[in-house]
Amino acid sequence: MRPTNLLAALALAALIGAAPVAAQVASAFPQDGRPDLPFASTLGMGDAVTAVPSMDAAFFTNPALLSQLAAGRARIQFLGAGAEAGGNIFDLYSFYQDELGPAIEEGLDGICTNDDARCEALYEQALEIGRRPSTLGATVLGPAVQMAVGPVTSMQIGAFVTSHARATLSDGGAGVPLLDLYDQTDLLVPVGASVRVPGSPLAVGVQATYTRRWVTGKFAFIDELNPDAEALYVLSGGGITFDAGLHARDVGLPGLDFGLAVHRLAGGAFTYTYDRRIEIEGEGFADDEAEIAALEERFNERDSGAQMRAGAAYRLPAALLAATGVLHDVTISADWVGASTSSYDQTTLAKLRIGAQAGVGPLALRAGLSQGYPALGAGINTRAFRLDYAFFGIEEGRRAGQLRRGAHLLQFRFGLF
Repeated sequence: MRPTNLLAALALAALIGAAPVAAQVASAFPQDGRPDLPFASTLGMGDAVTAVPSMDAAFFTNPALLSQLAAGRARIQFLGAGAEAGGNIFDLYSFYQDELGPAIEEGLDGICTNDDARCEALYEQALEIGRRPSTLGATVLGPAVQMAVGPVTSMQIGAFVTSHARATLSDGGAGVPLLDLYDQTDLLVPVGASVRVPGSPLAVGVQATYTRRWVTGKFAFIDELNPDAEALYVLSGGGITFDAGLHARDVGLPGLDFGLAVHRLAGGAFTYTYDRRIEIEGEGFADDEAEIAALEERFNERDSGAQMRAGAAYRLPAALLAATGVLHDVTISADWVGASTSSYDQTTLAKLRIGAQAGVGPLALRAGLSQGYPALGAGINTRAFRLDYAFFGIEEGRRAGQLRRGAHLLQFRFGLF
């Protein structure tokens, strides 16, 4: 197999088979490994949705938001799917195809021994293109139901699958680019309920999420990839995590809401063990026990403690919006999120989110500022289907503005909304 095809096969197998992870100290997977699913409708407004009465946010952000479902109402999702792409994914692929792959096939050792200028130029280009993480993601939005089962009680249940693969090329200290691939694939089954406290603006929500997770990784110098005996080693783990949330509606003045959520209040300390391998090229070769052990150690060290997020939102009065004859559901919001989106502990500014959304007929327009980066989104919402798009940035460094990963997310689903 040509090395360029080997690299493409590694990335594809990681996404489909469940995952590559980096074993380096600054490896680019987040500390927070909690069960989560990206929704374009929430990311388009900067993910500032802890206090926003959104049915999507009720599943994985704040289960107390489920209480905003009107009495007698039900929201049923039959099926949906989504795709995400970010970073320099297309430039990285072109570089592999046109330059790096042929150089590996020719022999990097020989090139760097006999042609220092070509070797240096090749490695500099690799590090320039691959420094920012490049990502591919996919979601399957399975059957889900949210319904009010009494005057003050609502419930939800759903099934989702999400997979996210990421690749970087970094300087390992020897001048040779390191390929750092990882993916995490989750099967998620959340079951939640919320109750409005009679005589008060407060609602309380709880959710238990069963997670079955598969992860894998490849962390190696480019010239160490073996076109004749290469595999991805898949680890698996899982369990049940518990989240809780509060939502206070119309506090102080009409339209002002507050929200608080605690993720992984219990559970979440998944233990990962070797599951299987995906053979990329060759067969019958022995497993690399050292690589498997490194992956198990790295993933089992991920943070599993409770994480909190808090937010506020203001909904413009419906009477004011009715006067426009066009606008509806106009909301502005702000969140502080305790979880890190990086392998580092992040500063306060990297944990801030600001967002806004407005309905214009069946259209939903969204914008926000997340970790210092702009977020934009739009959606078409009908009774039978939803189509949502979001562009957003995620901070991979310690502080806001240090190492941005931008991504595009498109999702479609149909049901009775």
